[in-house]
Amino acid sequence: MDRMGIGLIGCGGIARSAHLPAIAALREHVELRATADVDGHAAEAAAAPWGAAHSTDYRAVLARPDIAAVIVATPEYLHAEQVSAAAAAGKHVLCEKPLARTLAEADRMIGACAAAGVHLLIGHSRRFTRRYMEIRAAIERGEIGEVRLLRENERRSRGRPQIADLRRRADDQRHPRDRPAALVQRPGGGERAGGG
Repeated sequence: MDRMGIGLIGCGGIARSAHLPAIAALREHVELRATADVDGHAAEAAAAPWGAAHSTDYRAVLARPDIAAVIVATPEYLHAEQVSAAAAAGKHVLCEKPLARTLAEADRMIGACAAAGVHLLIGHSRRFTRRYMEIRAAIERGEIGEVRLLRENERRSRGRPQIADLRRRADDQRHPRDRPAALVQRPGGGERAGGG
């Protein structure tokens, strides 16, 4: 069985904590073939266990014909450029959240992927967590009734916060902000990038 070639663009924290372990867990089906990060040491470290190529230029990953899909795990201000370039290169894309800084950027990325005939998946991983899938199914079956308010209290021990943690803590709000949209979609299917 041929394994799907994967490229990783952005080799920071989320790549190390989530994407690289996921690729390893799926190694019967996928193979990391190239990485890119502006920090060359990070790109090299991510590539090393696989014997994969590494670069400081994401375009080197996109230029490879042996890569079918890329993971874009860079800061959101880079997503529009990188996702659009990946689509133009014919690569399927898993893009970390948030997808974009603006609705216009998100629409451009979605349009680029649609025009290229490639899939675009946004990394809202908790949408696939069993408890949230079960809640959504119950809502769809009408077991809960009309949802008018959603409140979640998910506590995790993280020790005493430090000043350097403030940005990370703000970023941690991406999951709680996404869950209401994921649980309560409008009738008729999909969501627009802006949640409308």
